[in-house]
Amino acid sequence: MSDYASLPTITALARAGAVERAWSLFNGSGHAARHDPASLAVKGRLLKSRARLAPARRRADGFAAAAQAYAEANAIEPAPYLAINAATLHLLSGARDRSQHLAREVLAQLDGPEPPVDTPYYLAATQAEALLLLDDQTGAARAMEAAVAAAPEGWADWAVTLGQLEEICAAQDRDCGWLDRFRPPASLHFAGHMGVMSGGAAEQAIVTAVDQLLRTQPIGFAYGALAAGADIVVAERLLAAGVELHVVLPSQVDCFEAQSVAPAGEGWAQRFRTVLDRASSLRSVTETQNGVHDPLATYLAGEMAIGAAMLNAQRYDASALQLALVD
Repeated sequence: MSDYASLPTITALARAGAVERAWSLFNGSGHAARHDPASLAVKGRLLKSRARLAPARRRADGFAAAAQAYAEANAIEPAPYLAINAATLHLLSGARDRSQHLAREVLAQLDGPEPPVDTPYYLAATQAEALLLLDDQTGAARAMEAAVAAAPEGWADWAVTLGQLEEICAAQDRDCGWLDRFRPPASLHFAGHMGVMSGGAAEQAIVTAVDQLLRTQPIGFAYGALAAGADIVVAERLLAAGVELHVVLPSQVDCFEAQSVAPAGEGWAQRFRTVLDRASSLRSVTETQNGVHDPLATYLAGEMAIGAAMLNAQRYDASALQLALVD
């Protein structure tokens, strides 16, 4: 079958937002006709995604169908993630009593003599979801604290769990503000001017501004270039605070250093190399090596850095920020 796709491929498509394509492949590849737990779980996931995108009048039926798929999978091969998805989807479909019955079953399974095999994060997150379905927000918050402690940098997992908990809160007409402390950190795009004297008053002003931003905004990821001056100063402060730095340059490293760093002096060049060595990633948007400055490449690098920050924020369902330092 030329249009065949495996379940992992279909799941990846759905995660990327191509829900209808994933649904078409799920049916076209024959998975819809199978009644095994893996196929039913993916069916539930796809039906849930389609229900979220459906007009309001059709969502309840969509959530009910997704709950049924997860419940059937759980009946064949019981697993907390199958049961908790069924429980939450029953709530979203309007079947509150059925939802709470399943939530109690999940908690009993988690507290049983032989706890399910799963990561500490997902066991705690599943407990949080079940407790919230049972209207125990305090218990859910404690369980989320345990989940976050078990995976302190599991941003993608946090985002999935928070999405589920937000839907539950909305269905219960409950304020979601208590979830804010569990949100993944923001992604930052930074850019600044080059006319900064190393160690001078302007540099100190930048240090003060960045440190103030870090005190008021939880930032976990940053994207930008490393020209001599504000770029490097900002990057140094971000690294000192433990932020994950991703460098996007308009040209190859040697060419960029010769154009945008070395003319400012060896001190800046040394700082440039030190920061670059500590960056989590490096991308050069062109192959330029001729030493001629290309303003279009600089513009493109800036746009790519902005896009990367926004995409990362979207991936983790977090905030995207921009820090632009001008004269």
